[in-house]
Amino acid sequence: VPETLMGRPKMGFGVPIDNWLRNELKDLCLDCVASSKARERGLFNPDYGETILQQHCNGTLLHHTRLWAMIMLEQWFRMWIDDPDPIGNHAPHLKPTPSRESVPG
Repeated sequence: VPETLMGRPKMGFGVPIDNWLRNELKDLCLDCVASSKARERGLFNPDYGETILQQHCNGTLLHHTRLWAMIMLEQWFRMWIDDPDPIGNHAPHLKPTPSRESVPG
């Protein structure tokens, strides 16, 4: 391995979110920006979400950063607000265990 690579600082790497939103994640994105639940929340205008997704998919304008933020916000609400037991369903290892004093016995 060349010394120029070995001696340089760590570097991050990009992921093709813009491409994923046009392909593999397009349906997820549409669901997150325009579903009935997202519409009920009223956090953002669903027509705007659909418009920027369409512009992004047809290559008119790149909106991947906005779309990604909208997806993450909607997914956060689904996981932590809508889910009646977010810890048990998504992170069972964080669920508190009963202490000895609280166990009948």
